[in-house]
Amino acid sequence: MKKKKRNIYEVAEYRIDRWDDEKCVPDMESFVLKNYLITPDIVKAFYFYREINNNNNESRFLHQLKPIKIEISDKEWLEMNKKDKLLEQDYKAYILEETADDIAYDLYFDGKGDDKDDILEEVLRVKSEIFNMRLICDMAGVNFSTFRGFKYNDKSLSKKKVKQLIETMALISKEIYEIMQREKEIQQSRNFNMLALGEIYNGYQLDKKERKSSIEDRPVDVIVDKSIEDKDILIKAKDILIEAKDILIEAENMFKMLKEQSV
Repeated sequence: MKKKKRNIYEVAEYRIDRWDDEKCVPDMESFVLKNYLITPDIVKAFYFYREINNNNNESRFLHQLKPIKIEISDKEWLEMNKKDKLLEQDYKAYILEETADDIAYDLYFDGKGDDKDDILEEVLRVKSEIFNMRLICDMAGVNFSTFRGFKYNDKSLSKKKVKQLIETMALISKEIYEIMQREKEIQQSRNFNMLALGEIYNGYQLDKKERKSSIEDRPVDVIVDKSIEDKDILIKAKDILIEAKDILIEAENMFKMLKEQSV
């Protein structure tokens, strides 16, 4: 099976007991691990990171959210995503020997501190896989070439544009949910594949005026993600179907993240 490079996420909370004055950095040997999570879901990583920040009672600490690079097939990835928390045995066979910068951290020690927060940028990179981003960019008023430079060439993208794109994806997610609720097939089965979220638009180059009516006329059972090699995985495998209401939850989570990041 063809494999893709993806990220899983490690979130950790440390107490720092010593500072290395010579190197002007915390003494890593003095780190005391207090809390820890590894998850394949960037949204869950976000909320856990926020939780340890909000509940912090230490005056010397490091809170860290970093990616772990893996290479994994779509089928294996879907299996992995059934788990909220990962153990080493769940991902060690897929780890790549590649380093990556922290997505977010908050460091403080006796008046010395530093922080970083690129969580929304990572959310955009991950969630954009299941959307026709040319259409999303058009709807959000963001240049598609600018987005591609951000995703594939590590070019900068303003926080405002990142939020505009995520908000547009969330709005579409809610629209899809509402349409699905009106569909006879969905009323009967109550099931839908999360990988198809937004995939209604993929391969469907529609004008804004055409978009809604065309979506409503399109049968749910032909919606597939063209990036998945084995179409039967998406269409037939019941174990990777989730209830349609989770699409609305996903949208609400994205809206909530945007609100919290703007505070």
